[in-house]
Amino acid sequence: MFFSLALAELRFGAFGSARAAETTRKQTRDALEGSLERIGSRLAASRRRLRRERITSNTSAGLRDSERGLVTAAHRCPCFTQDVFCHRQTLFSCELKIFVEKSTFRRCLVTEKELNTELLLVSYSCLSHRMLATRAFSLIGKQALPLAICVRGAHGLAKAEDYTLPVYSDDRINPLPEIRYVQQLSAEQERLKEKEKGPWSHLTKEEKIALYRLSFNLSYFEMKQSSAEWRTVLGIVLFSLGFAGLIIIWQRKYVYGPYPHTFNYEYKQKELQRMLDMKMNPIQGVSSKWDYEKKEWKK
Repeated sequence: MFFSLALAELRFGAFGSARAAETTRKQTRDALEGSLERIGSRLAASRRRLRRERITSNTSAGLRDSERGLVTAAHRCPCFTQDVFCHRQTLFSCELKIFVEKSTFRRCLVTEKELNTELLLVSYSCLSHRMLATRAFSLIGKQALPLAICVRGAHGLAKAEDYTLPVYSDDRINPLPEIRYVQQLSAEQERLKEKEKGPWSHLTKEEKIALYRLSFNLSYFEMKQSSAEWRTVLGIVLFSLGFAGLIIIWQRKYVYGPYPHTFNYEYKQKELQRMLDMKMNPIQGVSSKWDYEKKEWKK
């Protein structure tokens, strides 16, 4: 409501200022037109006087100069110049004020429209979020209990794992895990655990090994043994090298052309002889190793 009252007051002030500015502008325009009419009447009287006197061409040229001087003097007159300047300044101020007030009024209208649009969007967004939250909470409430109890698997129901509890792991640095390897014992394993509480001399070797496997998956010796993974890595490397070699052979036979003649043995011999005849690199190059007197390589 406050925004509507302020907008109405701004509209009323803008229209009043625009009407006052329009009145001032009309008065300034009338004053300028009266000044220009007075100057025009003076020039017309001068032309009529010249026609009556029938002056010569030289006198006419001088009169034209006099007319230009009269107009210049009229424009240079302090009173006339000051009045025209004041009227022009007032007119410019009024036009600027009208422009600013119109811009402000339009901005207010645009702001009101944008505010209404934003209020509608906010209300719609709040309603949409509320509906979405209600729907999500209803779905969560329906699915929370079954998901907390179990997870549906491919062929049945599987219990969800609790990853906050400690897990079993075989590690040579820490060979004693936090929990035992077997957590759910069968009836036979339960009887074996009850027998473990008595004297160990009554246990056989197989029962001792079975009790060990209930607590540990691998022994320390089994953890120290190396795996056969290196064979897989070596096989992959050899297969990659062989496949790359086959590709190179195929390209050499079917893709690339024959070697150029400059690679032949005879051409290389002629090239070497040409280099020796030209005595190329006689200091430390190929010519320095050739004995030109004996016609053989230096020993």
